[in-house]
Amino acid sequence: MRTGDLRIWKKLTPIFISEFASIFYCIVFTPLGYILKDFPGQEKTVYLMVTLPGIAAMIGGFASAGLIQRMSSKSLVVGSIIMTIVGGFLIRFTGIRSLPVCIAGSALTGFASGVIPSANLAALAEIAPGNLRDKVCGWTCVCSNLGFIVCNTIAGYSAAGGNWARAFNATFVLLPVLFAAIIWYPSGKRSIPKAEADRDARKRTVIQNGERMPKCIIGLIVVKFLSAMFYMSLGLNASSYIINELGTGTSALVGNVTTVNKVVGLLVTMFLFLWLKAFKGASTAAAGIVMGVCTLTVALVPGTVGFVAGYSLLNLGVNAYHAAQGTVVAMTPKGKYVGIASGMFIGATYCGEALCAYVAPWTGKLLFGSDLPSAAIKAGGIFCILFGLISYPFFREAYKKAFPGR
Repeated sequence: MRTGDLRIWKKLTPIFISEFASIFYCIVFTPLGYILKDFPGQEKTVYLMVTLPGIAAMIGGFASAGLIQRMSSKSLVVGSIIMTIVGGFLIRFTGIRSLPVCIAGSALTGFASGVIPSANLAALAEIAPGNLRDKVCGWTCVCSNLGFIVCNTIAGYSAAGGNWARAFNATFVLLPVLFAAIIWYPSGKRSIPKAEADRDARKRTVIQNGERMPKCIIGLIVVKFLSAMFYMSLGLNASSYIINELGTGTSALVGNVTTVNKVVGLLVTMFLFLWLKAFKGASTAAAGIVMGVCTLTVALVPGTVGFVAGYSLLNLGVNAYHAAQGTVVAMTPKGKYVGIASGMFIGATYCGEALCAYVAPWTGKLLFGSDLPSAAIKAGGIFCILFGLISYPFFREAYKKAFPGR
């Protein structure tokens, strides 16, 4: 490996490692049953502990669009990891005695989910050379999911005895992540050799002086916000659909299929560059169709077979859709607009996903006259395909600017 390659990987690796902290807040779902038992009659307050981190993530994503202009990506990432660690330890050591402390700690763990992906996309846009641009954004998604799997596994085993606060033993995993970010995360603008940066810059499309933000990127962010209201419909309703509506499965089936779903998502983000090379400017359209077909398969093919087939492969489309858009959002704008676009993209994603629990069921009832989970799932599938196709002209233009040689 050449010295230049080693220098680049030395700067990329801590960015990938920092992603381990980006969806830490989700582990609160693992011991939720125990939390509800420990605080009887306070279900609404407990659910605030569960939902508040998602709101914090949305705020963090939108806020990072401005913060990236005033602070380095390293400062944002390190600060976010520290907040997550403080929140995790608050719950671990004092939360079992105080629900307000749990809520405060849980909120602190949420900001990183909005800030870290935004800051990392901005950093990758500065650091990643042309031959890695179609790979690095997918790899950050892989690392965030690996972090979730590791932390969630630790949380599950730690809380198995009923002491739910021990689930936050997983916080200790973030200490070496913080150390790596402090020591090795790139802090300067000039992260690659000047000759290589100049050569790479010549390959990229030059945005006209009068253009503030590429219109195709604005379009993609809007479409991502709208589509996020629907592609989560299957994940949110899977358990209720198979257990309550159909009565043909158990939580064990849902858990096993969810695991397969996560593995499929990991694989597609790891090899996102192959998806981009295969579909090029139609990558998000293809992903939207896959999302829609998988979602509709669950609702339209009766019984367990349709559920297993559709839900297992859902993340093939969801992760390809998200990572492909994230790639061009980071690589198409220039200058300060990289950070603005990345922050708005992550914020719009969390905002849309938060609204899915309300919009998808309402749309399902409007279209199919039913409050059943299957109606929300069918509505989600239809709109996944629709927004996948709507994203095509925006993504095609952004793809040409991000990868002008293809």
